[in-house]
Amino acid sequence: MKSHLTSLSLLLSHGHCCRGILSRSLTGGCHDRAVLLYEYVGKRIVDLQHTEVPDAYRGRGIAKHLAKAALDFVVEEDLRAHLTCWYIQKYVKENPLPQYLEHLQP
Repeated sequence: MKSHLTSLSLLLSHGHCCRGILSRSLTGGCHDRAVLLYEYVGKRIVDLQHTEVPDAYRGRGIAKHLAKAALDFVVEEDLRAHLTCWYIQKYVKENPLPQYLEHLQP
């Protein structure tokens, strides 16, 4: 079964001041979205805090896409990442790319 999710794009929207949400719209509705919450905890340090995918969409690799997009953003912006989210910790362990590892905050 081919997923219709491959054609949907990621939206990066910043919240108030130092918080943000990286989200992926799943059906076009505002309630059907997967999110990755993050917060700037220093001038160049971002804490990747939590991923959440609606039950109906779990197991389709959506959190993986969010994790990759967030880590790619950290690399592109030359930030440091603190990984509070267990899923992103798991993603980095399974995908130990040098560009990710170099940007992790101990």
